[in-house]
Amino acid sequence: SVEEFCRTDPTFPECPTEQPPICCNAYNAKCESCKQGLSEEEFCRIYPTFSGCPTPTPVCCNAYNAECEACKFGITVEEMCRVHEEDMAFDSFLGPLDGCPQNQPKPSAELTLWSAKLVSQMSPRKNSAEGTLTHMSA
Repeated sequence: SVEEFCRTDPTFPECPTEQPPICCNAYNAKCESCKQGLSEEEFCRIYPTFSGCPTPTPVCCNAYNAECEACKFGITVEEMCRVHEEDMAFDSFLGPLDGCPQNQPKPSAELTLWSAKLVSQMSPRKNSAEGTLTHMSA
C-alpha cells in the first residue's frame, strides 16, 4: 500500500509529509505549548505559573480571622487588618479581628529617653593622656 511504502521512504515525492505546526514566537503559554507540541492545558499543568496560564483559585479557610478573610478577598493579612480597623471606626458592632495586632497606645510626646532617665546627662571626665573625655569619645 502507499501508506506502507511511504513509511519506509517518507522522502519519496508522492508521499504526504506532515508539516510541523507554525508556532508564534511570544513567550506565553499559547506559543510555548505549540513549540513543545503540547496542548495549552497540558503545558499549564506542567508550568502552572507561566504567563498565559490560568491562575489557580486559592482554597481559603472559613474561619472569621485575619488570615482566612484576607485569602477570601485576595489581599495580604496586613491589608485586611488595616481595612477592618477602618471598618470598625464606622460600625460599632464590629469587633477586633483575630490575627490582627491590637492598637497599641502611642507613646506620649513627653516620654523621652531623658525624662525616663535611661540616658544620663553628659559629664566630662578627665584622662591624663588625652585631656577631657565626653560620652562620645569614651
